[in-house]
Amino acid sequence: MIMGRTTFETLPGVLPGRLTVVLSRSAGEWEERAENLIFTSLVPDKILEKLETLNFDHAVLTGGTTINTLFAKEGLIDEVILTVSPVIFGTGMGVFAPGISLDLTLEKSEPLGDNSRTLYYKVKK
Repeated sequence: MIMGRTTFETLPGVLPGRLTVVLSRSAGEWEERAENLIFTSLVPDKILEKLETLNFDHAVLTGGTTINTLFAKEGLIDEVILTVSPVIFGTGMGVFAPGISLDLTLEKSEPLGDNSRTLYYKVKK
């Protein structure tokens, strides 16, 4: 899981069974702060290269807007998974910053409870 520091701070802690990589301008290149918790200031492609050397074959971006946008600008996103729920927030953070355009193809749609759906899109490259 790759996320920004602000997103990480909304979690109760490191999620079990997952490597959590937190991007932070104040971090060193690759700081192991706890088991399965890395803080890094590396740029997106270097993060993915590092994960590959650690035998990870895929990563999931979990936000926020800034982190998603950094990876999108570099063309490093292959799939977008969105959950649609019957709630309108009115304010808050978007998935990407203005100016990001991705051409998507819907791969599948699955129900999530009674009123929500998870949508799986491939990014056309």
